[in-house]
Amino acid sequence: MTSYGAAGTHSITAQYLGSFDFAASVVSASITQQVTARPSTATLSLTKSSVTYGAEAGETFTATVTGTSGSLPTGTVSIKSGSTTLCSRTNLTEKSASSVTAVCSLTNVEQAAGSYSVTAVYSGDTLNAGATSSPQSLTVSQDSTQTFLQGLPTTTPYGSEQRLVFGIVVLTGNGEALPASESLTINVGTASCVASMTPSLLGAYGSCSIAATALPVGSYKVSATYAGDTDLKSSSGTAAVGLTVTGAATTTGLSLSPSSVTYGNETTEVFLSTVTSLAGMPSGTVTVGSSGGTLCQITLVSGSGSCRLSAAQLAWARSRVS
Repeated sequence: MTSYGAAGTHSITAQYLGSFDFAASVVSASITQQVTARPSTATLSLTKSSVTYGAEAGETFTATVTGTSGSLPTGTVSIKSGSTTLCSRTNLTEKSASSVTAVCSLTNVEQAAGSYSVTAVYSGDTLNAGATSSPQSLTVSQDSTQTFLQGLPTTTPYGSEQRLVFGIVVLTGNGEALPASESLTINVGTASCVASMTPSLLGAYGSCSIAATALPVGSYKVSATYAGDTDLKSSSGTAAVGLTVTGAATTTGLSLSPSSVTYGNETTEVFLSTVTSLAGMPSGTVTVGSSGGTLCQITLVSGSGSCRLSAAQLAWARSRVS
């Protein structure tokens, strides 16, 4: 009798080959023989149950497949999370007369942060039935980040803040690039700007300028914040030296109207002054004086104003001359 060891459905026929007195017969009608594969079992172990995002390639899975005594399993072992295959192995290593091991690691493609139920799935072969291990838990946690400010301006005149460029760098703990769609916020006192990021091998870099709204004269802390995402933790950084806003340069002009007066009519003299600056229209006061002292003060409105001598100021000025 012929033995059909391979699992599956087999069609069997018989034929009499004949003898000296009897002729051979035609092949008989076929009958079906069903051969089932021998049962097998699969187990799974992980080198560690938790890895950080970006370091998944360090996770190694070891699967052991055991067949029926005397039957060494062959085929493919796949490590799966749901319907997703994380890695697979066809080069199985003999462990005993009826068991093999398969070792594979996650690829460098990052698995999103979260919790996964992982199983080893054996495909089976002609002698051994397929098998699935009991699930193991794998956690992928968020990777750390560091935020740095670089190439920063430390001083600027009032009204020129919008021309400043603030640079920023974000480094990830495992060296993966930030998504190009993400951004960072830079704060300069009460002003801020959002930097679009360019991914790099170790994270990302970018820059931005604050709005045209001027900061008052003074000293300001410069800081940056990366909000993080589902895979990366947030981080922030503060510049060691902040930004100092100094007073803007001004130019003062003075004119008289009329240009000459007769003695005793000085109170009709009008002093006109205009103060200009690239930062805008200055406010405040302008003091008009001579070698004898202050003659009058002008309160600026939209950068200009006027004043004239009073009788008391004129008497004082004459006394200083005499």
